[in-house]
Amino acid sequence: MLTLDKIYHAAFVLKKVARKTDLIRATKLSKQCELYLKTENLQETGSFKLRGAYYKISQLTEEEFRKACCFVLDNSGDFQHTARQIDQRMRQKMAKILCVCISKERKTCSQNIHECEADLQGLVGDVHYGMGGRKQVSLLPYEKVKEYFEQSEEEFRYGRFGENLLVEGIDWNSIAEGNRFRCGDVLLEAVRIGAGGPASDAYKGEKVCTPMEPWFVFCQILEAGRLREGEIILQQR
Repeated sequence: MLTLDKIYHAAFVLKKVARKTDLIRATKLSKQCELYLKTENLQETGSFKLRGAYYKISQLTEEEFRKACCFVLDNSGDFQHTARQIDQRMRQKMAKILCVCISKERKTCSQNIHECEADLQGLVGDVHYGMGGRKQVSLLPYEKVKEYFEQSEEEFRYGRFGENLLVEGIDWNSIAEGNRFRCGDVLLEAVRIGAGGPASDAYKGEKVCTPMEPWFVFCQILEAGRLREGEIILQQR
């Protein structure tokens, strides 16, 4: 609820950030009335939106801030240290989710539904939802799936290997058990690298899983939310 105290607090926080801009009479815009312009274009951002955005960010907790931001830079060093981090991030390709798939039945390919609710029991609507265990979400690298289809005569389709998330842009060789992935509100933790064993046996009838066995990453959901196609996915070691 908005209170007068919050308004005073916002003014205090913004005192050293936002510039005090003048009202300037616009004599040539209207002859019927006295018209004044508030020169918010003179803010460093060129917009009045600085106030609301800065104040909102300033009130976030560390956890909320890391959820909201794609990258958090360490600015404890000198300018060159910060500049190197920015340059590295700008050169780095953003990893993203290409599809969100679920299976309605066991031993079948998964279907792309574009977005899905993910809670601590798994992906809502998926056949494995609520079955217990830590392998709740499976990830596959788009680069390997694309390579498979290019070498085969099959037509490309999402969910062909029973994956839940097809991800582009992550260095798959760098992933280790215990690594975490932030996808918006959802936080995943890698609990197993590679399929094989009973996990792949279920798909042998349709040859769904076998070619991609080494590339599967199975994750547990640590924080609930909604997984969406096209969303940025950040690897946290």
